[in-house]
Amino acid sequence: MLRCQELGIDKLPWNAVIRVNLKDGKAFVGDFTNWTSALDNEPDGESIGVRVDGVEYEIFLDEIESVVAVGTY
Repeated sequence: MLRCQELGIDKLPWNAVIRVNLKDGKAFVGDFTNWTSALDNEPDGESIGVRVDGVEYEIFLDEIESVVAVGTY
């Protein structure tokens, strides 16, 4: 099973507002913008894009504890 399926990312609508809780205790709340497979993102691994206050962040799935949809944009 892909890590994106474990986290439920594959079920998110493309206009989701999400809360991403990281393993180090940090959290991001923002617009879900994309998912990139490990194959397409070599050598870095699977990641998601989250836009927070107009700034795009790439977050690697191995850093993520949980992802929760909190709304849509």
